[in-house]
Amino acid sequence: MVLARRRLLRVRLGRRRASYGKHSTRLEPAFVGAAELAQRLIEVLSMQGYSIGSSLGTGAGTIVLPVTSANMVLVFAPDPVMLQQVVEWAKTIDRPN
Repeated sequence: MVLARRRLLRVRLGRRRASYGKHSTRLEPAFVGAAELAQRLIEVLSMQGYSIGSSLGTGAGTIVLPVTSANMVLVFAPDPVMLQQVVEWAKTIDRPN
């Protein structure tokens, strides 16, 4: 089942490689969990007017995908400027209380 999901994700990402595969990064939060970081990134950037979501089916320009089992967040952006914006917000959010 897990392998089938991974293959499906690869197929979906492969189909959209032109927009999602060009600019990506892996975030490894130290102070908040991956799911919380992803949710807060989506909230903050959505409030700024960016098209951002957590799955391909949303039609979002930028995808923020939490991988909770590895405590990391994968980010796929259409351009380097947007990717840098996500990284900067992640640094701001992932701080000790």
